[in-house]
Formats: sequence, C-alpha cells, structure tokens
Amino acid sequence: MRAARVCSLAIFTSLWMGYGLTAAEADTSHDHSEHTGMTTMEEMPEAVVHVAVDSAAQNQIDRLVGAYLMIAEQLAHDRLDSLAGPFEQMSMAVQMLSKNKKDNTDHVAMLAAQVAGSIPKETKDIKKVRASFEVLSAAVIALVEKAPPSHMAGHGINKAYCPMKSAAWLQQGADILNPYYGSEMLGCGSIKNAIEMVHHN
Repeated sequence: MRAARVCSLAIFTSLWMGYGLTAAEADTSHDHSEHTGMTTMEEMPEAVVHVAVDSAAQNQIDRLVGAYLMIAEQLAHDRLDSLAGPFEQMSMAVQMLSKNKKDNTDHVAMLAAQVAGSIPKETKDIKKVRASFEVLSAAVIALVEKAPPSHMAGHGINKAYCPMKSAAWLQQGADILNPYYGSEMLGCGSIKNAIEMVHHN
C-alpha cells in the first residue's frame, strides 16, 4: 500500500510539473481539471517524421519490437526464465537492420546499432536486467518513433512512463505493467501516447 501511495504521489507531481508548476505549487493548487480540461494523460508528443523502410527492414523492426514486448511483460511479472530467447531475437534483428543502409534508412541503421549496444549480456540477475532495460527501452523507443512497427509486432502498443524510475517503456494495452518494479509496484505509471503503426503484410 505504501508503495502504491508513493507512486501515486510521483505521478501527481510529474503531471503538475508538466503544466509548469513546481511540486510546492501543486500541493497548494486547487483541482480545476473540470474547468480547464486537464486530464491524467501526458501532453501529445511533437510530430516525428517517419522513415519509410523496405519490407525486409520492416520485418526486422517487427521482430525486434515483438521480442522487446515479450521481455517487458516478463520483467513486469518478475520472470527471468524466458528472457534469453527474446534477447537473442532482438540481437539478430538489429544485426540485420544495422547492415541495411539503403538510401533513407541510414538513420534507422544507426538507431538499430544503438539498440544493439543496449542489449544486456547479463540475463540472470533481475536487478541488472532491469537497469539495462531502461537504456534498452530508450533506444527501442527512439527507433520506433522514427521507423514504426506494424501490427505484426503487436496490437495496441503504447509508450508508458514510470515517475518513480523517470523512465519510459513500451507495452501492449492500456493497463500498466511496470517492468522496472514488477510485483512491487506493477501498476505504477501512466500511458503517455500510443505508438503509431504502419501497414505491412
């Protein structure tokens, strides 16, 4: 219960900070949400120019994101026994993407290389994996915001944010499954925005 209250306070503070108020001002402010249209959703992200990739590259992006989503879900449920496979899938996908330097996909190859450098080698210590997952998530998010996945990677993919960790991650669905804290604070966080998907057969 205490962890849940701490998380709720962190979310409340981060939201008020987003509206330009300090934590102290947030404590003394009245709730005018029904008058101002404030919601618990984060502000919409700035528009990002997407890069069009060929079918082979799209397959690897979908493979990478699908494996990442499996890892996020496993960490949310405090499991390590099924991580080796998805990490290997990610490694193979980014290896292929890093080699794909055709025309306008050079930037995608660079982002894929950053993902490759963020994949942890330690997969047996959950604290170490979670620490690495924060860096990995930032790299994956940067990639998908430039070169979005298709529905082959998953459905209803959202970018979520944990105020306690000050870190984001990707997950399927709107029900928060926090991979950084797992069962300790599984529901800690909020959905920032949906990840735009591309059509791919």
